[in-house]
Amino acid sequence: MKHCFLGTVAEKEGAKVLLLNAPLLYRHEMNKYPIGKKLSMYLDDKKPTRSTAQNRLLWKYYGIINETNGTSPNDLHEFFIYKFLQPTEIIVAGEIALSRPSSKILSKGEFSEFVENIREFSQRKLDCYLPTPLEAGYDSQETYLKT
Repeated sequence: MKHCFLGTVAEKEGAKVLLLNAPLLYRHEMNKYPIGKKLSMYLDDKKPTRSTAQNRLLWKYYGIINETNGTSPNDLHEFFIYKFLQPTEIIVAGEIALSRPSSKILSKGEFSEFVENIREFSQRKLDCYLPTPLEAGYDSQETYLKT
């Protein structure tokens, strides 16, 4: 099974390390493997954009939350965009404005983190359970990321 974890290269005690964006998710996934299991690790600085399947699942989540608390899917999308994504600065003629964050430009890994943040928030703050991709009908994490 393939997993994509995003991070930033940093320096720690004189050595380069990868600071993961979602270390808890990484630990959760690593706990699924037995001690001694051989794994491969690929480092890539390419940024493939979100998959259609990921976007469908996101809007499915919004529908489930809507049924629970009545907030429209569009309002939920705006709320979570501003809650979990960072705006970027745009400078024109020396003046700074902040752009509206967008989920459209996220890589597959970043989008997965965005969706996972929504799942965690929904369970913790809204008392609304959202199914994992596997529970939602994707036969594997790989299928969820590719389609």
